[in-house]
Amino acid sequence: MPSREKIAAWIRLSRCPLVILSFISYGLGAAIAYSTAQRFDPRVYALGYICLLLIELNTVFLNEYFDYPTDRLNQNISPFNAGSRVLVEGKLGFDDVRRAVLLICGLIVVFGYLLIRAAPHVPLRYMLSLAVVSIFFCWGYTTPPIKLSYRTLGEATDGLMHGPAAILAGFMLQTGDWANPVPWLLSIPTFLTTFVAATLGATPDYRADAAVARRTIPVVFGPRRAVILSIWVNALAAVACVTLWFFTLIPNPVGIAIGIVVPFMVIFNRELLKLIKTDDYDHPIDALLRLSLVYMVLVGLIPLLAFIWG
Repeated sequence: MPSREKIAAWIRLSRCPLVILSFISYGLGAAIAYSTAQRFDPRVYALGYICLLLIELNTVFLNEYFDYPTDRLNQNISPFNAGSRVLVEGKLGFDDVRRAVLLICGLIVVFGYLLIRAAPHVPLRYMLSLAVVSIFFCWGYTTPPIKLSYRTLGEATDGLMHGPAAILAGFMLQTGDWANPVPWLLSIPTFLTTFVAATLGATPDYRADAAVARRTIPVVFGPRRAVILSIWVNALAAVACVTLWFFTLIPNPVGIAIGIVVPFMVIFNRELLKLIKTDDYDHPIDALLRLSLVYMVLVGLIPLLAFIWG
């Protein structure tokens, strides 16, 4: 029987809070499907979400495995930086993670098959295309030879997977339709806010990442420019939210609450400007990353509730 310490290590490695973000994005896609096409199959929803979680979990495990060199060098240790530390601290071994990855791959095949059987209304080519794209970007984030996060593509990949991919999956699995513009448009704010979270999350890591040739945005353009970019993208996300509401793509009465992102963005960007003024980026920025996570939740949760109760 695993010890409590080992169980705690697996929980740390799994990054459980990320489940909330994927639940919101995937749920938003399903809510759009119900609102626009009156389609909702709870069995398909559950199986799709299990597959999504398994892919995400394997991504986290693979990242921890292949990011070991930079995590070992990173001195800016926090809940948001330098990985979960379970490999660096010896709480788990590389063999443990490899076995877990193989086990999850097997589970993905099993639940993927069950999902295909449960959703005959979704063309098989759509289902397989979604799976291939998701696995390519998620597992290719850190895994050789693709290593997107080492090629200045990691931040955009994060945004694509938490935004368009997850929202479209929730919608398409219910309707069998991938061409409807509504889920694509509503994924824009999530893509942008996730991009900011990934960029800011990589900022304290820039020295360790540079040492192992991991070319993140802060490494390539410098941490100051990365934070300035985050400010502009934050503003763009707020504009996108208000625009979507203005054109009634986020339904009222709940939809009007999306306006809260504007003052939130102003507060968030003010804090980022304070960081720029210090010109010191070689330390954890947990408070800013918490604001970034709240922003991600707001731009997904408010539309989700708007479609459920609108």
